[in-house]
Amino acid sequence: MTGFASTFIVALLFSGADSAMRVHPGEAGLYPDREANKKCEEMCKVDSGMDADARDCLTECAVATDLHTHHLDDGAYYFASDEAYNEKGGKKIKDMHNEKAPEEVPSCVPTMDLTKVPEFGDLDTDGDGVITVEESEEWAEKACVSDEMQTQVFQEADLNQDHVIDKEEFGKAGEVSKNEQAMDKALEKVSEGDDEYNSVQNPPLEEFDADKDGALDKDEAKHMFEHELERRTEHEPVPEETMKEIEPDVQDAIDKVDTNDDGEIDADEYVAKGDDADLGTELKEAADANEDAKEIDDLARVQEGKPAASFVQRKYNSAFLHRRQASKFARALHELAQQKHREAAQLRKQALSLRLEARHNRHYH
Repeated sequence: MTGFASTFIVALLFSGADSAMRVHPGEAGLYPDREANKKCEEMCKVDSGMDADARDCLTECAVATDLHTHHLDDGAYYFASDEAYNEKGGKKIKDMHNEKAPEEVPSCVPTMDLTKVPEFGDLDTDGDGVITVEESEEWAEKACVSDEMQTQVFQEADLNQDHVIDKEEFGKAGEVSKNEQAMDKALEKVSEGDDEYNSVQNPPLEEFDADKDGALDKDEAKHMFEHELERRTEHEPVPEETMKEIEPDVQDAIDKVDTNDDGEIDADEYVAKGDDADLGTELKEAADANEDAKEIDDLARVQEGKPAASFVQRKYNSAFLHRRQASKFARALHELAQQKHREAAQLRKQALSLRLEARHNRHYH
């Protein structure tokens, strides 16, 4: 046997021995199946919306329970309450959690008057002339508007991306033209349950003016609505019954924009200014919406036989989801750190009390 062959065989023997001695995850009980895994799977089966994909929902739940390693019930409570207050499908997750949990997650109840549209000063609580992310989040929490919806509304209104909204940006938020406002109202039934912010921002009239005559006839106007509908549903097929249901609303919207009743939407009517609207209008609309209403482009839920979200859907939502999850996990870590700090402070007080008691006993005994 050559020296090379001997050396090769010896190396193989050592490699096999090393592999046999090495402990792999899952062996020897290092990473056993946790009860948290089962809890997360049960709750995520009823999830829906942009984070209902298996990897998104289960990852969020796993992080929440991992942050409360020795307090599984606390981790499940945190996840269920965050979903209930902040996510589409959260009510079902809350109900699933509350069936077996020692402490139930309460329903979110608005703590402000939602019959009126919030003004700039209602959000600018410190009166410094701008609305910060924190001030917007505080208002949304009191109004039971999900954090993901609040974030999207804020980011679109923040035109210069300086992370604050001034009075000018506040006034420019949402739909500006009468046409855009009419379209938004007409398509409410289709997108009310959508967890993505849908403000209508129409392109120039020329995009829909197929015959280039400077106005939109009946077919071109309907194409304009179809374009917005496809954008909102991410090109998911709209059921025929849904189309029939919204057809009268679409026609009413076209008639409302066609102010001279000539059967067309001309260039002036297309861009005519609508009712006064601003960021407050958009936030009230978000607060009034039924976030658990059926949504055409809901992601597949976590259950057997259901495919994960499509690549297009995941790509469309991934950047926002990652930002939201990072912020959410950071808050969770901060809350956990505060909890541990309070526990440590309590232990220090108990230790001090014991030392004083021991000193007293030594002095008098």
